[in-house]
Amino acid sequence: MTCTRCGGVLHVIQTMHPADLSPARRRMAKRIAQEATVYVVRRRRCVSCEQIVHTVEVEISAPAPAS
Repeated sequence: MTCTRCGGVLHVIQTMHPADLSPARRRMAKRIAQEATVYVVRRRRCVSCEQIVHTVEVEISAPAPAS
């Protein structure tokens, strides 16, 4: 991933599961993840400008094979 401010590389500095989030951050993540039941929030820091961003990662399951 790249920084939206300067285009630098982002490094993960913290991974949080839903139970580890504050109620407000959990609501924000759930709005983004919508119907996904499994997701993690990652805190990332740009190596160039040191901007901190949070990302939500969800699992995308493969569709069931056609019968």
